[in-house]
Order: sequence, then C-alpha cells, then structure tokens
Amino acid sequence: MVVGTFLLFWSLAGFAIAVIERTRGVYFKGLMMFTMRQIASKVNTAFVSLSVVCIMLFFSLTVFSTGMGLARAFSGNIEDGTIYDATLTANVYLNQGGTHDSQELAQMTEEDREYQKVADEKAAAVTADAEAYGWDIAAKLADSSPAWDELVERAAQIDAFVSDETSYGELMERYGQGTGNAKQNEALHNQGVTLIGVSQFNALAELAGRPTVDVGEDGYAVNNTLDAMKGLSEALARSGETVVAGGRVLESTGELRSQPMEDTTFSASGAELIVPDAVIAGLRAQGAAPEQSILNLMYKTDRAEGDKLLEQVLVDASPANPEVAASGWKFSPKPWPVTLSFTAEEVLVQSGGMNLMISYLALYIGFVFLIATAAILAIQQLSETSDSLPRYRVLAEIGCDRRMIVRSLRAQVLVYFLVPLSLAVCHTVCAVSVISDAVLGQLGVSVLEPAFMTGVLVAVVYGAYLLVTYFASKGIIRASLGKKLVG
Repeated sequence: MVVGTFLLFWSLAGFAIAVIERTRGVYFKGLMMFTMRQIASKVNTAFVSLSVVCIMLFFSLTVFSTGMGLARAFSGNIEDGTIYDATLTANVYLNQGGTHDSQELAQMTEEDREYQKVADEKAAAVTADAEAYGWDIAAKLADSSPAWDELVERAAQIDAFVSDETSYGELMERYGQGTGNAKQNEALHNQGVTLIGVSQFNALAELAGRPTVDVGEDGYAVNNTLDAMKGLSEALARSGETVVAGGRVLESTGELRSQPMEDTTFSASGAELIVPDAVIAGLRAQGAAPEQSILNLMYKTDRAEGDKLLEQVLVDASPANPEVAASGWKFSPKPWPVTLSFTAEEVLVQSGGMNLMISYLALYIGFVFLIATAAILAIQQLSETSDSLPRYRVLAEIGCDRRMIVRSLRAQVLVYFLVPLSLAVCHTVCAVSVISDAVLGQLGVSVLEPAFMTGVLVAVVYGAYLLVTYFASKGIIRASLGKKLVG
C-alpha cells in the first residue's frame, strides 16, 4: 500500500496531463491547460508529502471506523452479558489428562516423571472431590462456606459435554455453513459438538426469566448467541434434521434459542445442542466428564454486598496457597469447583473501561490525523496560491474574466484535497473489509454505522478545511488583482 501510494503520486501528474492532452475538447476548453499545469506542478514537487497525507488519512479513517466498531462490541451486548449476578466456571477439561503408558513415561526425564506423578495425583484428587459431590458446584460451595446460604437466592448449573460422534466440521460441510473465517473454521473442524442437558438449560432459562424448551425423548434444540455461527445454527435447527449424540439419533424440534450461558463481555455460545437428559446420563455412565461447568448465581443481597460475600465463599472453598497468595489472589483457582469467577459488576467495569479507552484512542488518533492532514493541505495550497500570483496577473492582463480564474482555482483546490482522500478511502475500504470479516464480524458488530459516522466526521472537518482554503485563496487573488477583476 505504501509503495503503491508513492508510485501513484509520483506518476499521477504526467499520466493525467498525457490523457487530457489527447482529449482535445477538454484540454483547450477555458483555462484547462493552465489548471492542469498548476496541478501537475504541485503534485510533481509535493508528491512525497501528498503520499504521506494519503497514508495518514488512511490510518485516520481505518482507526476511527474499526475503533468505534470495537467499542460497540464491548458495550452492545452488555445487557445479555450481565443477566446473572455472578458466574463461576470450572474448566474440568484441564483435569482430563488421562494416564500415561510405559513408552511415554520412558521418554520422560526423571524430573518430568516426578512432576507428572504429582500432577496426576492432584488431578485424581480433584476428580474424586468432584465425583463425591456429583459434579455439583453449588453443593460443594455450600458445604465449604457458611456464607453461601447468606449469599445465594437461586443458582443454575450448566455442564457442557463434547460429542465424540459429531463434530462442527461435519456439520459445516453438511450444510455449507461456516463462521466466515477460514482459521476459525479450521479450529472448529475437529471439535465435537457441545451437548447440554435439557433440564439444566431450562433451569438456567427460568433463572434468567426466559421460556423453557421441550425436546422430548429423542429430539434436540439449538442454542446460539454468536453471529458467526448463526447460519450453521439455523440450518441445524430446521425441523427434521438429525444428529448423532451419545449413541442415539436425535431429531431437531425446530427450536433455536439465544440464551446467554454466563456473565461475559463477549458471548461464546455457538451452535450448542440441547439434548434429553438421558443422553447426558448415558455419557456420565460411560465415565465422561463435562468439558466445562458453569454455575450462575442470583444474590439475596445487592450486587456490591454480594460480590464481597462471594469472595469469602471462594476463599473458604479454596484458600490461596503461598504461591498464589504472593500474586495477590485470596483463593486458589482449580479445575473444580472454581477456575474462574466473573461478577456482573466486573463485566460492567471491564466493558466500560475498554469502551472508553478504545473510543478515546479511535477519536484521538482519527481526529488528530484528520486535522493534521487537512491543515497540511491547506497550508500547501495557500502557499502555492501566493507563489502563483504573477501567473494570475498574467491571466487577468490577457483578458480572462473573474469566473474563469475562480473556476480554475476551485478545480485546483478540489483536486488537491480530494485525490489523496479518494485514494485513502480505497485503501480504507480494503482494510476495513478484512478487519470486519476477521474481527468485527466474529463479535457480531456491523461496520456500517461506524463507517457512516466516519464519513460524517470527514465531511464536516475535511470539508470545512477545503472551503476555508478555497475562500482564503480566493481572497488572496482578489487582494492581488483588485475587486474589479475578481469578485
């Protein structure tokens, strides 16, 4: 882009003159010859600065458009991201390393084998603890902390299992629907479909005050909150479609839900299958553990007081060991019962902070670059007008009327301002389209509104500088030639 921009401005003046000279009806009309020579002279002597101006305009337009889109991503779904007072997550899959055969152990050093032995013992202890409570996080926390009953009014847990029989890659190939991002499609290709028991899903829906779902004994529904997975979810949810899960063939009930699973800035529920409880029970009977467990809470108290009680609950359930305490944590995260905790207040603060920071940077960089480029062009144009006053006097002396001179000046100002802007817009369209597909589209944010706001900003600021430059240049010529010649 940078090299192409410099080469374009380096060759633009000569190419434009060569084209217009061959268009006799245009070249010999009015003051076109004078106007073109004036523009060519400016471009040939200032092509480096024009290239820099164009690149700065590109950064200004791109940063403003994508920055405002990112800011919207952090605040657009904040209501759905703070439905629950708090969310506790257990990343159980971290605890599913399995056993190691003799060949693997033989390839390890003595130090690695000792480390692995300790890790396996810790994993076995965590698994035994989880199984003792039936993987029920609420039961574990209630048993560990007397503050639990004081804190929690209602709670609902979601255990997410992964199917070994159906992958997202198979479904994307079957329906011809992907995420719109090749790398994300590749990452999902071998990932098994997420399965959620219907009773847990309905308990969460009731906690959020939303309708429940009925899948019967051999049906499934689909839950999705990701725009990137919307096409696949709609295809999967069509009545009559079938999938294999837990050794059973399930048929779609035709229901597609959009139920947030946790408190978060960015929703991550994509094309999840809501299946009969018997399917989940079958997976548990085979020894399968949930890949992730999510416990959502509703407090008995206000959120500020509840967050303090929640911290005490976590400390009681898993007090920090010396290494963790040295990092400032008061409790030790574990694969189970709690790996991460997010409260609605934390999500609001993080979202608001990121929104403010990105908005400030986008506005600051975009506005400053825009002002700087417009000012540079204005100063160059006014300087060029002053230097060209003898030429305008010659035009007046040979009988050119004021309208012809003003039209020539207007054409020069418009070309000098609009050519760098037009090329910058072309660069911006290419860059923003890629960023939109790779980033903003995955976050469910449209770039159209930020792009419209950018266009308005450019029209107001850049247009104001263009008009001021034109009228100031016109005033310089009027003062030099006299009011009788130039009005």
